[in-house]
Order: sequence, then structure tokens, then C-alpha cells
Amino acid sequence: MSGFLVPLPSIPGWWLWFYYISPVAWTLRGIISSQLDDVEEIISGPGFEGTVEEYLESKFSTSKKDDETLKILRNLECNLFLA
Repeated sequence: MSGFLVPLPSIPGWWLWFYYISPVAWTLRGIISSQLDDVEEIISGPGFEGTVEEYLESKFSTSKKDDETLKILRNLECNLFLA
């Protein structure tokens, strides 16, 4: 339920709270967006043709604005575990 096996738009409304508090979701989102978000190669598949960045944004709702949120959450998580 971290939003990558079941994309965010397909998660039922009563499970959205779990997506937003799940550390697995934020970890996967951070890894995928930091490694693939700036790839400009054109890809094509069933129902999609565009860049990797456009695919991630359309399928997994990743965007550049999430970078600041991810930084804050990573710092918070580190501080909680190191305290």
C-alpha cells in the first residue's frame, strides 16, 4: 500500500491516510524520484509515450515540489531515530 504497487489514484479513499503516513511510501518515492526524476529519455508502452519524468508524474504523482517535503521528512526521521 505504499503507492507503487497500487498507484495513488487507484487507492481507495479510506486507505489514503495510510499512504501519507507510511515511511515505506516516502522512502520509495524519494529513491525513485531522486534517481529517475530527471531522466529525459523517451519511453513508450501500453497507453503511454513520453519521458521518464512525465511517466513518473502521471503514474505515481511525483513532482519537484515533493523534494522539500522529502528532505524535511528524512531529517525528522533521522532525528527521531538518533534521539
